[in-house]
Amino acid sequence: MGRSLLKILSLGIVAIFTLSMSTEARAQTETVQADLVTNSAITTVNVSNMDFGEWFLVYGGVGTGVLTLTDNGTVVTTATTTPAGSTFTNLTASATEGVVTVQIPAAAVLTMTRSASADFADPGLSLAATTYRTATENGNIDNNLDAVPVTVVAANVAETVTFGGQVAITATPADAAHAATFDVTFSF
Repeated sequence: MGRSLLKILSLGIVAIFTLSMSTEARAQTETVQADLVTNSAITTVNVSNMDFGEWFLVYGGVGTGVLTLTDNGTVVTTATTTPAGSTFTNLTASATEGVVTVQIPAAAVLTMTRSASADFADPGLSLAATTYRTATENGNIDNNLDAVPVTVVAANVAETVTFGGQVAITATPADAAHAATFDVTFSF
């Protein structure tokens, strides 16, 4: 064999020997990600407003008259108190009770809080009481900051909250469309 072939073989053997020798261990790092998806979204829809209907209201000046709208699905407004000397006659029946639906991704109990109440502009009218009804609860939510439970019975199914109430009448109102409003906020 030639000298150059021996040199090449020697260098090859040295290279193999060097590579096969134990060397310092190298560390390899992997990042593991932890994923979590949460969904506590509350979805609400104002389905219908409280409609007390159209009334012929002549106040007689003694006591407080009251119109009451149901919250039980029957959609009826009646003159539950008519002061002496007053005439309260229903001209057009109520079309709807107030209805809001609320939906969440799991069955749970929410808190419904009233706020931002704005009474009728006419001083002879006042939204005196507001009632609510769900599949499992009912009661009053009359004032700002009143908070009541609302049980959402099934996941991803709209729970219906129905509103009724009372309009107090202390003077003959102007002939007009009258509106009072309030907000309800649903929270965990």
